[in-house]
Amino acid sequence: LGLVTTDRQGGSLGDMREVRKSDSGKKGARTSVHKLPIEILQDIFKAVRHELLAPSDWDDPVFVHDTLRSTIHLTHVCRRWRAASLALPALWECIGSYSQYWVDEFLKRSATMPLSLYFGLDLIKPTFVELVLSKHSSRIIVLSILAQAYELRSFATRMTHLPPAPMLERLFLNETDDPREHVPIEAEINLHTGLFSSVTPRLRTLSLGRGMNIWA
Repeated sequence: LGLVTTDRQGGSLGDMREVRKSDSGKKGARTSVHKLPIEILQDIFKAVRHELLAPSDWDDPVFVHDTLRSTIHLTHVCRRWRAASLALPALWECIGSYSQYWVDEFLKRSATMPLSLYFGLDLIKPTFVELVLSKHSSRIIVLSILAQAYELRSFATRMTHLPPAPMLERLFLNETDDPREHVPIEAEINLHTGLFSSVTPRLRTLSLGRGMNIWA
């Protein structure tokens, strides 16, 4: 659609207000996108969100947050777009933010969808992240935690007491002082790590930062 762009140097992730501004100047005129069935519109929203999610950028919590803001922008274009996006739980299943408010909003809007969660513990309170994991462990499929070494080890220890995560497939625990400089060590695994009360039957991929060990 040409509505969403991404720019690490501070560019907006899709200034949806431009669409609204262009419409306002055409009295009663409606572009073809406004005539699309809701289902097609929702498919476009999902495609836009998918296009923005580059896996190589998930180690940068600030970029993750700014990227997911584009999803929020979809709700600010017009009433029809807002209704369509809020009625699509799959649009909100990927969560990464340094705002507790928006984490809660995404969780609510995602309904019962499987979750992909990405957190930097230097940007959001570890106690809040622990609470989120405890409440929603049963539907997490991807979890990425980034923190300084001392914080990550402490948090990983507390993760052993979390409820089971029966759907968890990919777990990333990366330690770094600067999220742009860390070098993760990846290992394909098929074992229980002791995390989430040792109940992670679908866990297949574990990514560890330098100095981290695998719990056997």
